Parts: sequence; structure tokens; C-alpha cells
Amino acid sequence: MTAPRILLVNGNSRKDLTARMVALAEAQLGDMAVIEPMTIHAAPAFVSNRAEATAAAPEILHAVRARIEDLDEPRPDAVMLACFGEPGLWALRDCILVPVTGMAEASAAAAVQLGRRFSILVSGRAWPDQIADLMALYGLDRRCVRVTAVPDDALSDDTAIWQPVLAEALAREAALGGADVVILGGGLLSGRARDLTPPEGLRLLDAFDTTLMQTLALALATRAPKQGA
Repeated sequence: MTAPRILLVNGNSRKDLTARMVALAEAQLGDMAVIEPMTIHAAPAFVSNRAEATAAAPEILHAVRARIEDLDEPRPDAVMLACFGEPGLWALRDCILVPVTGMAEASAAAAVQLGRRFSILVSGRAWPDQIADLMALYGLDRRCVRVTAVPDDALSDDTAIWQPVLAEALAREAALGGADVVILGGGLLSGRARDLTPPEGLRLLDAFDTTLMQTLALALATRAPKQGA
């Protein structure tokens, strides 16, 4: 059986972020899947608030639909919307037949399987209210104890800068209490949970890694059988 093809959609126009997430995905999955990158060139450079998400959603929808309908290219077995605000997620599901995952939804679903309650650390100052609204939409607002924006230094490319900042944020989550699981959410924070040790009593989920594995599982579970198989 050939490896499933995952269309990894960066919801903004930053090619460097797309490349970073593809490298993370390929390092995690190896030959278990083919990762096909997509950068939404007409979207904003950042999707960190409601206005930017609203602007990005139709561009994402148009680009993904065009790719799925392109009969000259192999059809992806699943689409991963690698944008924590999930612009256009439900519209995509209405328009295409392959599974579509979103990072907030997928990581929250995993969190409630690992603990009674969870909290979320996000990479944008304007994100907490928007992500809290998504948790309410998914019926998980009672399980999500808080959504907190991390300091800007957490977005640095320098490990010596971002690692202690995120470690301090996790220590703060442990001190505040109420959560069994902490989700690290947002494309700019992707992959960083791998280099962090959460305080005792807390589980740490990287939204990117968690969603990637769910996308692979759905791709395998729903892919159409090959003719003649």
C-alpha cells in the first residue's frame, strides 16, 4: 500500500513557516506519509486575529478546492489546516470529500482523552478570545480552563530565548492549577513541545504534532481502495 498523501495547508502567506512545518511533519512521519505543502499566497502574512482569519478563509477555501479538483495531480487523502484559528475549516468540510483537520479542534479532542481539563498557550495576543470561542463551538468550554497568550520572546528562533520563556509559561500553568493537559498552539510554536519538559502533573501537547498524527489516522481510515485491490 502506498503512503497516504497529506495536503499541509499553511493558512498564511509565509513560505518560511510552510517550510518549517513541512520539515517537522516529515521528521515525525518519515515514509508513513507524503507531505504536500500549500502556502496561501493571497492570505495575510499572519493570521492572529478575527479580521485576519476572515480575510484568509476564502483564500484557503479557493486554493484547497482548486487543488482537490485538479485531476492532473494525485488527490490528497487528507487535508491538515495548519492554522490554529482554523479559518474556513467547516467550509472546507462542506466542499471536499477527504478529511480535513484543524489544529485547535484536534488538539483539544486529544486533550480531553488525556485529562479532565486543559489549558491552551497560544502565540498571538489577540488569540485567547477567538480560541475560547472555538472551544465553546466544540462544546469544550467547560473542559478548557483558560487560553493564554505567551510573551513575544516565545516566538524567537533562538532556542536560548524561547525555551526558558515557554518553560516559565508552563510553570505558571502548573501554579495556577485546574488543568491536567496544556496545549501549545499556533504555527509559530510548532515543534517546540519536543524540547520542553512539563512540570510534574501536567501533560504537554504540541497542537501541530497531535493534529498531524490525527490527520494520518484519518487519511488511512478513509482513503479509497485502489482499483483492482
